[in-house]
Amino acid sequence: MSYNLKKLIKLANHLDRSGYVKEADYLDLIIKTSALDEEEKGILSRIKNLFMRRDPEEESYSEEELNENVPRHIKLKMWQYNWAKGNWGISEQESMAMFGEKRPPDNWEPTDEQFKEIGIEFWEVEPGNYGYEHSFEQGWIDESGRVYYGEQ
Repeated sequence: MSYNLKKLIKLANHLDRSGYVKEADYLDLIIKTSALDEEEKGILSRIKNLFMRRDPEEESYSEEELNENVPRHIKLKMWQYNWAKGNWGISEQESMAMFGEKRPPDNWEPTDEQFKEIGIEFWEVEPGNYGYEHSFEQGWIDESGRVYYGEQ
C-alpha cells in the first residue's frame, strides 16, 4: 500500500473519531476510487468491513420514526443551521419548481412535505448513536430531553 494511501486512511479515521463522519465518508470514497490496483481495493474493502463490524450501521427507521415524531421547531432549527453552513440545500431546478426563482428566499421555512421532496430526513438519536453529540451540542433537543438529528 502506498505511503499517501496510508496517510489518507489515517486522516479518514481521525475524521471519524472527531465526529466528521460525512467528511470521512467522502474521503473513504476518494480512497477507494483512487486505489492503484485491485489488491489495494480489496485491502480497503476489508478495512471498511472491519469498521462496519466495530461500528455497525444504525437500524432502519419507519417513515413515522424518521419524520413525524420530530418536533417542527427542531426541524427548523436544524434547517437554519445546515442551510447557513451550506450543508443542506435545494437544486436550482427544485427551487424553480417551488418558487419560480433559482434560489429560495433566505427566510424560507420548508414544510414537512418540502423536507421530504428535497430528501431531508429527521430522527431521534440516543447517546452512542451517529449524530448524537453534534445534535446535543447544537441544542436540537425537545422539552422532554429527546435529541434529534437530520440528514439530506
